[in-house]
Amino acid sequence: MNKLLIAAFLSVVLLSGCSSLLARTSQLSPSQRTGESPPQRGLKITQVFPNSPAESAGLHTMDVITKYGGFEIVDDAGFFAAKNHYEAAHVPTVEIVAWRGLTRMSAQVRSGWLGVNSMEYDKTSQEFMSLMNEINSMRELPKYLIDRGIYKFEGTEAQDLLKARELIDQGERDGTLTPSQVLLDRIYMILDDAPAEDQQHLEDLLQQLIASQPQNYIHMLGNDRFFKDNRYRAAIACFKEHLKTSSDDVSTWLNLGFAYNKLAMYNEANDAADYVFEHKLELSEYGQTVAYQVKATASLGLKDYGTAIEYAKKAFAIEPRFYPVSLIQLAAAETGDLGLLETTTQQFRRASPEEYEKTLIHSEAVKAYALIKANQTDSARSIVQVWRKVDGAEGKVINYWRIVPNGAGVSKTFGELMKS
Repeated sequence: MNKLLIAAFLSVVLLSGCSSLLARTSQLSPSQRTGESPPQRGLKITQVFPNSPAESAGLHTMDVITKYGGFEIVDDAGFFAAKNHYEAAHVPTVEIVAWRGLTRMSAQVRSGWLGVNSMEYDKTSQEFMSLMNEINSMRELPKYLIDRGIYKFEGTEAQDLLKARELIDQGERDGTLTPSQVLLDRIYMILDDAPAEDQQHLEDLLQQLIASQPQNYIHMLGNDRFFKDNRYRAAIACFKEHLKTSSDDVSTWLNLGFAYNKLAMYNEANDAADYVFEHKLELSEYGQTVAYQVKATASLGLKDYGTAIEYAKKAFAIEPRFYPVSLIQLAAAETGDLGLLETTTQQFRRASPEEYEKTLIHSEAVKAYALIKANQTDSARSIVQVWRKVDGAEGKVINYWRIVPNGAGVSKTFGELMKS
């Protein structure tokens, strides 16, 4: 299940009635002032959405926004505050100032939603995110590839976290970071598996964030910052705050359920999926697949194998991918239903032959696990024997089954059989 797709689910911009508003938008034009030089701070555009005010104004990726109306822009929080100010005041258009290389440019844009993704453009923030990106990579890349030296990092996770903390503290002291940036960065650097004391500190910081920032900024952080970068505890807090005023936002409910599952909070994930079904929130076909997978994953984590199989089958019927298949396979293995395991595997083989071949090792691993549970050790050993000469076989199995609730037993059994 692709979490980036989940985050994008139903995030549709309502453009009805925009044509007359866009007519008021002017194209960016050079407006260099004597003695001005390119900015050291601002928001660098990383994406311009089609049919947006930004596109109509001629904004490009890599442009740096430095002013929105009467507001100097140095961070995301200030940008949202500026947009909210003019939208609430019903001011139809505002002047935006952006730099393209050495050229200062300005244009009139429709107030409110601009239609860009951006990143904070200042030296300290860039150094901080470089450290965080290295940590993210350490955690997301398969461990067996890192252990074999295929990917190398400059420091350890602990070293990078220490450097990041020092950067934030220095930025707070010398004013190179705004208070909003300091708060957000301190939240971001507390990882989901941090010690209990840090988790309590995270809760306190999130309360400060929610109390001090507008709803649309909180929602953006939940989706585009925390959820995207696997900071699920922080994402959950933002999602719950957003749902207080937008309880029909089905994509947020599904993201919430996904995040709970990633933290092994299966009852909460189950409740999020049930809310979608019980309140009959409108789901696209893809949304149905996601909702079924959230429910199936949570049920497997709760060892409610019958429900896990039921909903994984529903997801597979819509989109025959390996993730729902693996949920059925593991549930079948745990209940001793070798027939269901084999039938599901063959259905997947017929429906998605290419993905079946790519994921065959994982199907074989769970089959071996099921055979061990059924006291058919010789049959299990003969399955694993085939993979002994495959480079990185055990690492691949560990890397996949760690994302499936209670999947550690599959990889542990595979590893033991590989060594026996």
